[in-house]
Amino acid sequence: MAGNILPDENKRFFTMAAEDGQTYTITEKEDRRDLEFVPSVFYSWMPWKWRNRNFSGSVTGGLGFDSSNPVVFLGVSGTFNRNVSLLGGVAVRQQTELLGEYSENQVLMQDLSDDSLTEETYKPSWFLGVSFRFGKSPFAKSKGSETPTMVLDDKKKDDKKEPKQGDDGGSA
Repeated sequence: MAGNILPDENKRFFTMAAEDGQTYTITEKEDRRDLEFVPSVFYSWMPWKWRNRNFSGSVTGGLGFDSSNPVVFLGVSGTFNRNVSLLGGVAVRQQTELLGEYSENQVLMQDLSDDSLTEETYKPSWFLGVSFRFGKSPFAKSKGSETPTMVLDDKKKDDKKEPKQGDDGGSA
């Protein structure tokens, strides 16, 4: 699971009546929203030989949803102990823009609604995020234990016993 921050690049417009009441000027609404939070799910790939490093980098991709539309992510991540990642890259999402037939400050002879002035298009933008890995429940109890444990190393270890002092491992 990840939480990402994306710039709010939506352009919202309206028509403002001129003093004569006969003409209208296309005006951009003042935008007070700079950033938007987008919850998402990511998949990261890293080489197998890096799996036990404290810090590793990887290529990552994800899918999320803003208030009503899908958002697709592609970028890189820096992962600490295989569980917490910092992400960055490009997100493609739906954004509101002025229709191509109009321009800001254009004078019109009729009043148009906000929806008549704009269109929804998919465009790329940057993103930053934090991701948490839940390969196993961090709260799951291990067999024979009453306390939760986290598994950080998937490598099987040999249970070879060290020879005792004076024991050469030979037969008598």
